[in-house]
Amino acid sequence: MRKINRRSFLTFATALVPSIFFNKAEAASSTLGTILIRSSAIKVGQTQTYAAEDSNGRSFEIILTRTKTGLFAFDGTCTHQGCQVDIKRKALVCPCHGSVFHPRTGAVIFGPDGSSKDSIKPLTKFIVTDRAGKIYIK
Repeated sequence: MRKINRRSFLTFATALVPSIFFNKAEAASSTLGTILIRSSAIKVGQTQTYAAEDSNGRSFEIILTRTKTGLFAFDGTCTHQGCQVDIKRKALVCPCHGSVFHPRTGAVIFGPDGSSKDSIKPLTKFIVTDRAGKIYIK
């Protein structure tokens, strides 16, 4: 039996390990962002809220809307004072001061307490990708 020195073994092992544990499909999907849900979990015409966590461990809500034209995702935190917005009929409404946001654009429809829509910022938007039966956000 041929002896292998430590350096040769480590060179071989480090070349082999990534191909065993991290295949090309996984590498491609990681560039898509974080998996939020299965694609089948939200139907056309639905808007739903999902729990998420950022890289610092901070919990927040994602509001996801699926239309015939695609998927739209926003941080569910109102830009006025940080309350979690609710899904009300066909709008996103802040329960604290009544701000209203558009579910496909995140744009402000009404500001807090009926003020101008220019008085606050729109909801923070995420990039959404639907691939291989999973929905990713970034």
